[in-house]
Amino acid sequence: MPMERSSKYSPRIPVKKYYFTVLMDSSKILAVYGKLLTAGRDVVGKEALDILQKLLSNPMVVDVYTLDEITLKLSIADNLEIYTNTPKVGIDEFLGISEKEPISEVHEKEKLLEQVLGEVKKGGVKQVSERKEKLGERRLVDVSKPTPKPAPKKEGPNVRIEIIGSDAFKPALERAFREYFDMIFKNVRDIDGVTLKSAEIHGEIGTGVVHLTIQLNANVEDEKKVETVKRKILFFANRHVPVIG
Repeated sequence: MPMERSSKYSPRIPVKKYYFTVLMDSSKILAVYGKLLTAGRDVVGKEALDILQKLLSNPMVVDVYTLDEITLKLSIADNLEIYTNTPKVGIDEFLGISEKEPISEVHEKEKLLEQVLGEVKKGGVKQVSERKEKLGERRLVDVSKPTPKPAPKKEGPNVRIEIIGSDAFKPALERAFREYFDMIFKNVRDIDGVTLKSAEIHGEIGTGVVHLTIQLNANVEDEKKVETVKRKILFFANRHVPVIG
């Protein structure tokens, strides 16, 4: 007598395939483009973002490429339409991550909880209370900030002024030369990597004219900029030459 063989057949459900490209910075999503391979169509912007968000609970393969600032801007420029149509959603919001306490505080609380539980196992309720007080005192000490020390006052450059000639004109000339140097010093101070160390100003009173000589000593951090700095200082020295009436 022939025997009948029975078998159960379960139809295989086709797996949908997707491919997404996501551009993001350190905090938010900037642009999303997706290919629905099974459906044979492309999606961008909010539609692509919504589909991708529904797939987050499924296993997936993610390729990550880091971009520098210039490459990031070029990527946005090349995909401007996708960038414009994509809502700028925070990464944590997109992934459904709620705000968490700072890791340091969480670790501190976990450590305190472990110590308290250890004391409870020993049956010392009073000891636990005292221990918590000690921990609280110690934490207050740990987080206290040291009193900042006042920054040392920066000394200005050493300035030497020498005037040869009639004593009647020396006080006025010295004030004029001092103001002259202060204006030069103010301009030189704004140049990055340049420190004016000292200056010597010589004035010789002639007949209706004052002969002026100035020597400036400065430190330049970048040796390649020495000639440029020289030209700038020479320009300042000529621009602020005092007019003495």
